[in-house]
Amino acid sequence: MLSITIVTPTYNQAKYLPETIDSVLNQTYQNIDYWIINGPSTDNTEGVLEAYGDKIKWETHAHMGQADAINYIWKKCNSDIIAFINSDDVYMHSRVVEEAIEYLDDNNDVAIVYGRCVFTDELGFITGEYGSSGFDYETVVLTCSNPIPQPSTFIRNDIAKKYNYLDDSYKFSLDWEFWLRVGKENKIAFIPSVWATYRLHNQSKTLSQLSIAAEEAVRIYSNIMIKDENSQYLTQNKNIIMRNVYVLAANLYIKSGKKYESVKCYIQAIKYDANISFLEYVKMFMTFLPGAYAIVKWLRKLLRKL
Repeated sequence: MLSITIVTPTYNQAKYLPETIDSVLNQTYQNIDYWIINGPSTDNTEGVLEAYGDKIKWETHAHMGQADAINYIWKKCNSDIIAFINSDDVYMHSRVVEEAIEYLDDNNDVAIVYGRCVFTDELGFITGEYGSSGFDYETVVLTCSNPIPQPSTFIRNDIAKKYNYLDDSYKFSLDWEFWLRVGKENKIAFIPSVWATYRLHNQSKTLSQLSIAAEEAVRIYSNIMIKDENSQYLTQNKNIIMRNVYVLAANLYIKSGKKYESVKCYIQAIKYDANISFLEYVKMFMTFLPGAYAIVKWLRKLLRKL
């Protein structure tokens, strides 16, 4: 029986933490080593953790970022499989871990397996679905996309060790950067079953740090181009790839309210390849005009209704 270690890093999310913990404890798979690493939080997180008694293992550490907290447990565990689920996300049902372990046990050539993931609101109601799809390294690099939803992902420990775990210099895109490092040389498999939920709320990292995501996306792809400079595929498609990542960064900056940075990214994208969509050109020019981007969004919604 394969063993698994799951880590939940948490900081000031006592409101959602019990649902996350329960989703792990309710798994049918028995050989689970579960850890929670606390921020340290200033809310009632420690009270929540203490209420579970010996059902969970937890520690409080100051000055640990998300990647540090996860790596801290991953590096000292001896489990065959590792995973992490944030303190506002949950496993969708009780057989998620069992299904993932069974797949990895039957497919020794697979380094990482992941399932589908749905978005939920603060109350846990489903609001949409993450755009999961099969992982193909060249396609992911070319399109600057991330088809892997982190909460529904399970990783072989020996693979994580080989690639030196998560890069703690990334705050938002630590998972995306890791998938790309591993996926370049290893098989990553997609299971079309919903395995987890991804909660979106006002305090979530997903909505509050989009400007950091923009910076990190550019850094990830710039590093890929440097490290894989001998790749014929990347060399042939460099301009398209870098155009796409700068367009992605521009859109993230727009959503975060940083219009000046957005325009700079659009200009960089055009320098690499001017063949960006008409809509992106419109958004670029609209960032110069106060309120203009909001008007464009309203017009797009109106046109969809017609």
